[in-house]
Amino acid sequence: MEDSAVNTNQLDWQDAVTRLAGYGCSNVTSKLSWTSDGDKMVFAGFYNIQMGTLAGYTGSVAVKYSNSQLRNLETLINEVRIVSRLQHLNVISFLGFVLTEPRQDEEQDGVKRLQSIGLVSPWVELNLRQWMQSKENIDRCRMAVQVAEAIMYLHDAGVIHGDLRSRSIMISNEGAVQITGFGASVLEQDTPDKEKIFHVVPRWTAAERFYKESTWPTKQSDVWSLGMVILELFSNEVPYSGASELRAISLIGNGRIPDQPSTFISIKPGFRQILWGMLLSCWQRDPKDRPSANVVRDILRVVNREGTTIDESIHLATERI
Repeated sequence: MEDSAVNTNQLDWQDAVTRLAGYGCSNVTSKLSWTSDGDKMVFAGFYNIQMGTLAGYTGSVAVKYSNSQLRNLETLINEVRIVSRLQHLNVISFLGFVLTEPRQDEEQDGVKRLQSIGLVSPWVELNLRQWMQSKENIDRCRMAVQVAEAIMYLHDAGVIHGDLRSRSIMISNEGAVQITGFGASVLEQDTPDKEKIFHVVPRWTAAERFYKESTWPTKQSDVWSLGMVILELFSNEVPYSGASELRAISLIGNGRIPDQPSTFISIKPGFRQILWGMLLSCWQRDPKDRPSANVVRDILRVVNREGTTIDESIHLATERI
């Protein structure tokens, strides 16, 4: 199959099924059973995620499907187009797709939603932000290394994520990072389309994607976002914490980067400036001046090996004084 960006102008359900099968994603509808636990359903913007089980698979699965009919189908197919090329411990994998009418009787804009296509993946309970909020004495530096290694792997495979943030990073039950959210991803070989509109989340998105003619993502814009995720990990705060979304956009447009935190959780004093200097390099205004994900990973490895403390509660207690 021609490996090109998805165009849904003429797309119908059968076209979508054909595209998914062409990317090696099989129809597992007959194997799926929905869970009876109504709490295991997440309403996430344009998509819903519901728990189920899959015959022949050990453990629960997540089914991500569009909460409208053909709307957003393009991004679901694009996720499979991208992920089908990847195989890495720190990147989500798909178990197949389903054609389904979920249990809940839903409406979208007053119209009852009919059949939907859902992507099936292993169920993971917490994203990175939730994980940071619910756990104590977590190994933040190890997580940062894993995120950087995953982005390095994507870039080496010719994949640009385009929407890296804490909510697109899941943490498995084994404590491993899993990068998700490939709906806005592109391949390095894709021809940039100036007409294509990407939904961006201000706090993590590179400055040039706001003020340039095209919002097309690049490896360099991924590195900017990687820096924001690392900042969030070690400060326990979202980037531009305390500012509204509109204020954050204004700050980014005016060339402002986040303020340096008073401390970096679990990092020895002598290594905090090393870490901050690395983050500043990730946020260079000129994308060409930013380091590669490989360089970021290498610096984090050194910090992880030599510059971490055991008990993060020391830092959190200091912040409260």
